[in-house]
Amino acid sequence: MGDAPVLLDAGIRAALQGRKSVTYVCPPSAWAVIPLFAELPEAAPGGIRLLVLAPETGDVFDVARSLRPLARFQPILSATGLARAGRLLAASAVRTLVATPRDAVTLLEMSRLKPGGIPVIALLWPEFMLAAGETALIDSLLAEASEAQRVIVTSDPAAVKDLLERHARRAAHAIGSQPPEHAAAAARYVVVEGERHPAAVRAVLDTLNPSSTFLWEPAAADRYERWTEFAEDPSVTIGSTPPAERQFDAAIAVELPSAEFLAQLAGCAGQVIVLVRASQVPYLLRLAKPLKNLHLAGAADRARERAHALRQSVRQRLEDHDVLNDLLALGPLFDEYDPALVAAALARGAGGAPAVESAAPLPAWVRIQVTVGKRDHVRPSDLVGALLNGVGLPKDHVGRVDIREGFSIVEVSAQDAARALRGLAGLTVRGKALGARVAK
Repeated sequence: MGDAPVLLDAGIRAALQGRKSVTYVCPPSAWAVIPLFAELPEAAPGGIRLLVLAPETGDVFDVARSLRPLARFQPILSATGLARAGRLLAASAVRTLVATPRDAVTLLEMSRLKPGGIPVIALLWPEFMLAAGETALIDSLLAEASEAQRVIVTSDPAAVKDLLERHARRAAHAIGSQPPEHAAAAARYVVVEGERHPAAVRAVLDTLNPSSTFLWEPAAADRYERWTEFAEDPSVTIGSTPPAERQFDAAIAVELPSAEFLAQLAGCAGQVIVLVRASQVPYLLRLAKPLKNLHLAGAADRARERAHALRQSVRQRLEDHDVLNDLLALGPLFDEYDPALVAAALARGAGGAPAVESAAPLPAWVRIQVTVGKRDHVRPSDLVGALLNGVGLPKDHVGRVDIREGFSIVEVSAQDAARALRGLAGLTVRGKALGARVAK
């Protein structure tokens, strides 16, 4: 983790180690709860030792990913596919289960989940669950695990006062971070769902085109694989804490920050952009003022641009050329078709009229298998560097890089696939000559 603005005091650590219930206040973002989980004691082997209840599917994935560096929680299961989750639970192949309350109750009804035998249950940001009408689900799950240690994490203690009274009345209380009384830092935000953060960062950089950018990633440096393409860009600095006494044109927070981290980002950059899920926007509103949406060009914008270019092209032709003879030649078609349809056909290049150039399509990706992998100590940045510097591909024509034990899979745009295959075959990475072919 980066340099967190607050440390757990001895009393909270003792409560966690003593398996007493704890409430913790922090932003509704997975990175913020890891210092708390890191203090949980080692559990005896056998069965589920930790059940984490998260508000929505996005939180389930984020929390599971953030927990993976803590080896004692492995194996971790994100319960989104319930058939698969039920099979793994029946086989006792799960130590940590992360699920929404609704999915957890479904697994309970399937007799795959037995909360009564789980020593620790973590309830994350229940204010969102209560707002979604899931009070009964939470109560039933906690009632099934009446002896479990409760770790209740909230971003708004006032909103869960009654729940805390029912399920964690005498719990130790700690504040990791909470919103200030008056929001001071200005920010812009982009709503990003699922695993589209790299694409969102790329779009922000293309939209703003800053000369220098700090990319705030709260995870440890050895987990920056998803930012490989930006690590090759000298104008982008990636880290969990802004470098001292350095100013940037822009700072991009790839996760919802705490008030303290947002203040740090605002202090080091001319503008701050935060990537959030839709459910996190209300919390960010409590941190940032003014807070404005950053509009990124999408498919609808590109369609409008193409339509505008088409109209401009037709206007230019009408102004520059005498089209009377062409109109006479087209006269018979007007008896068969609506003149507007004839004009549309001409605009698409029919009848010998000049075609209007359309916007370039998004590249289709081709997966290439490269003959080096983990056993060769190859990193994603090595293969990206080979494609950019050795083969000469543009940065945005290189997609995902998946390093496996004996080989790697890289994505390149379809138009560059043949070039990449030829170019990689003549390169060496970490002392290993590369071979490449289209992956099956």
